[in-house]
Amino acid sequence: MKNKIFKYVGLEVLLLIALILCGTIVVKIFNVALKLQFENIGIAGFISGLYAWLILLLGWGIKAAKTKRNK
Repeated sequence: MKNKIFKYVGLEVLLLIALILCGTIVVKIFNVALKLQFENIGIAGFISGLYAWLILLLGWGIKAAKTKRNK
């Protein structure tokens, strides 16, 4: 049981890191393509990745609740 929890926590942390990196890359591309002149691209990418991660967690929680209710 503990191994399963550690596995999911580790996967969630890796997902958070991946989404933050992807968010930073996308903000950098938009900054160059649209000439937005962001000063702190890293912070904007971090925030967008964090929001994406929170939205995914919320969606997974809703899906789990619906699945549990339908059983």
